[in-house]
Amino acid sequence: GVVELIAHRTWGLLPVVAVPLGVAWHLYASAVDTPRADVPLVDAGGVQDHGVCRVDRNGRIQAWNATLSRYLDCPAERAVGRRFTEAVPALAATDLPRMVHLAQTTHTPKTLAAVAYRTPSSSRMLDVTILPEPGGTLLVWTDVTEVRMAEQAARQTADRLSLVIDGANDGIWYLDSATGTVTITPRWAELMGVPLSDGRLTLDAWLGRLFPEDVAGFRKKVESLLSGSAVRFEHTHRVRMAD
Repeated sequence: GVVELIAHRTWGLLPVVAVPLGVAWHLYASAVDTPRADVPLVDAGGVQDHGVCRVDRNGRIQAWNATLSRYLDCPAERAVGRRFTEAVPALAATDLPRMVHLAQTTHTPKTLAAVAYRTPSSSRMLDVTILPEPGGTLLVWTDVTEVRMAEQAARQTADRLSLVIDGANDGIWYLDSATGTVTITPRWAELMGVPLSDGRLTLDAWLGRLFPEDVAGFRKKVESLLSGSAVRFEHTHRVRMAD
C-alpha cells in the first residue's frame, strides 16, 4: 500500500549510548562485501530488536534483515540490489539518502530521530543510526514507538493540567517523581510569598519550607503515593512563608 514517511530533521553526531557498543561491534564484524537478500549474522546475537541494512558506496542495498522488512513493510527480495528510493519510494522525500552519502564521505556517524512511518495497517516511530565503514554504510533502525507515544501522552496531560490550573486560579503544587522536583503555580507562589522565579524546587528544598514537625508525616504520605500503596494524597501540614 501507499506509505507516508515523515522525517523530523533532527540530525546530530551519534551519541556513544545511542547504539550499544556490543551491537555496533557485532554489526561491523558481520559486514558483507557482496549483495545478499539477508545476512544471517545481523539477525543473531542481540540485534534481533534492531532493523539492519547495509548499502555500498553507490547507495545500493547489500543486506536487509528480517526486522527491517517488518518495520518498513518491504521484504529483502524487493530491497537488495536497489537504492532506498527504489525499494521504499517514500524515503525519497527525506534526508536519508543525502545523509547516508554525507556519512560515507565524512566518515562520521549520524542519527535521525523520530521518523514516523505509516502504512494502512500500522504506524511506527523509528530512530535511524548511520555507521560508515570501509566499502559502505550500516544503518541501524530502532523502533521507539512506545517511547514517543508515552512522551506525547505526557505532554498532552501536562497541557490539560495547565489549562485546569490556569482556569481555576488555585494554589497547586506538582511533584515530578522522575526528576525529584516540585513545581508550584503562580497562585501558590503568591500565597506562600515565594518569588515566581522559584517556580521549580527540589523536593528537599520544598520540604525545607515545612515545619520540622510535619516533615516526616509529609514524606511518608508522598512515599506511599509513589509506591502505589495509596491512590490519593491528603496531609495537613504547615508551610513557612518566605521572608
